[in-house]
Amino acid sequence: MQGQQSKRALYYRCRFPAEHGLANKLEHPRNIYLAEREMLSPLDQWLSRCLATHRFDETATTLHNAQPDLDTTLPHWPRPA
Repeated sequence: MQGQQSKRALYYRCRFPAEHGLANKLEHPRNIYLAEREMLSPLDQWLSRCLATHRFDETATTLHNAQPDLDTTLPHWPRPA
C-alpha cells in the first residue's frame, strides 16, 4: 500500500501489477483506493482492543510469535576493531 494525496485528502492505494494477476490467474482491479478518514476510526478501535491493559501480554506474545526465526547459520560479520 502506498500513501496518496488527492485534493487535500489522504488515501492509501493498493497497486496490483497486471503481471501478478496474469501469473496467478486472478482478477483484480489495477488500483484500489481507501480514504484514510474511512479507516482511522476502525483502526483506532482495533488498536484500543489489542493494546488494552488486560490484553497487553497476550498481544505482545502474539506479535513476538509472529516474527520469523532468525537463521543462526548465516556468517556473522566481524566487528570493526
